[in-house]
Amino acid sequence: MGEKMREIKFRIWIESEKIFITPLEVEDYSIGDLITNPDYQLEQFTGLKDSKGRDIYEGDLVKEPEGTEPVIYVHGSYEPISYYKCEFLTVVGNIHEPLPESPADWVARHEADK
Repeated sequence: MGEKMREIKFRIWIESEKIFITPLEVEDYSIGDLITNPDYQLEQFTGLKDSKGRDIYEGDLVKEPEGTEPVIYVHGSYEPISYYKCEFLTVVGNIHEPLPESPADWVARHEADK
């Protein structure tokens, strides 16, 4: 008792528009439409933040000690997060967008979206 519950939130990748939106930005669709429409890819927040304090979602690319890996949900846990402490992980991109020449460029672009 007294433990804080994990925050549940999602982001949605719209393949045809090549953008992320939040469920709050969707007005004309039901949750069923979002789940079944192949143009929309729901990605859940892992409940964790990277070494810079950024939220880590499914589909993010994280730089970890062994290289760069996508965050995926496998057998009840998020990999590679289950193997490393978040203080050793940095979000450097996502599986939908090509990596920029510099991870700092990606971070700067997405920080501006907040």
